[in-house]
Amino acid sequence: MNSFRTRACALLAVVFVLGVGIRVGHAQTDSPLVGSRYDPRLQFRTLTTPRADIYFHTGEEALARRLARVIDEVVPDVDRRLGGPPKGRLRVILVDQTDVSNGWATVVPYNLIEIGAVPPAGSSVIGNTDDWLRMVFAHEYTHVVHLEKSRGWIGGLRKVFGRVPILYPNLFVPDWQIEGLATFEESAITGQGRVTSGDFRMLLDEASLSGRFAPLDRATSAVIDWPGGNSAYLYGAYFHQYLAERFGVETLTRLSVATAGRLPFLGSGAFKTVYGRSLGELWRDFEADTAKRLVQHPGTEARTRLTEHGFTVRAPAFTPDGRLFYSVANPHGFPSLMERLADGRSLTVASRYHGNRLAVAGGLLVFDQLEVDGQVALFSDLYARPVAGGDTRRLTHGARAADPDV
Repeated sequence: MNSFRTRACALLAVVFVLGVGIRVGHAQTDSPLVGSRYDPRLQFRTLTTPRADIYFHTGEEALARRLARVIDEVVPDVDRRLGGPPKGRLRVILVDQTDVSNGWATVVPYNLIEIGAVPPAGSSVIGNTDDWLRMVFAHEYTHVVHLEKSRGWIGGLRKVFGRVPILYPNLFVPDWQIEGLATFEESAITGQGRVTSGDFRMLLDEASLSGRFAPLDRATSAVIDWPGGNSAYLYGAYFHQYLAERFGVETLTRLSVATAGRLPFLGSGAFKTVYGRSLGELWRDFEADTAKRLVQHPGTEARTRLTEHGFTVRAPAFTPDGRLFYSVANPHGFPSLMERLADGRSLTVASRYHGNRLAVAGGLLVFDQLEVDGQVALFSDLYARPVAGGDTRRLTHGARAADPDV
């Protein structure tokens, strides 16, 4: 559920349609399964339900049937909460070709959702769920209902010219508004997700506590400022929660309808219409409210900072002789396996792309990371590197193995 998807996937969907259509398995000729996005080894089929066409590949039949039940349960709830169903039939692609949990949605050139079949790890910021399929569908279908809206003279033009992106005003509101609404709804509908997650809320609390609460122009997908790609989801979700608690949850529907009748990039004026206060005033109120709710997390005074990389530093592990190894991922270099030296400096030991755990045994550092498999698949495998130094050796190939504990 990464923040690149909204406008990029609208463009991507157009490319799908304009590209050379290829029939995959028993998928329909007008299906979105064209181009080179999907592993050619996958054989897709279609499950048609009253509410959606579900495209799935061999091996995912049971999950596709369960997705159909999820759709029947979640669609009426989202439609009710957001003011009615979108126009046009829904297409959902269920695909298992990566070990990165994600999903995306677009309404151009039609209502389309893609869901990765792999659930997130418990350590993930989106891991606060026992039903990944329900949560990710609720999030992505919220995008469809929200982004598909258009009203007034813009809606009239759409009846004449069809599904032209410029006639979907909600595509042009900030990412924090697009992702914030969907992240708020994922928790409101499922009772789980990120808004209810303590570690996700802590990101906002720590920003407020340190005096680094993001202003409006930094709340959308900051690339080199913490929390990076989580910014739009974090600030957007809790801002929508603040609006719902202060003014009533029904005002979120009124807001999405109001922005759907305004010119692209001019949606911020709708806040004054719905709430009687400008967006800037509401954001300052939100920042003040966050500060009042601050929770002092235990142990913060006693902490000793060992690294200065920023962003994501994880999977620390000690060797029997007391050497400390860990992983780091930030905007300033390729994700790496690191060693913290006795003098406090950090030394790059090996590259490591994603992965969650690091184990030490028998003179080896054993870790998981992602690697390209075939043309587009991205799977997790196990690797080892001698503690004493040397080359990294791959232990498994295409095993989708992760979280080693030697």
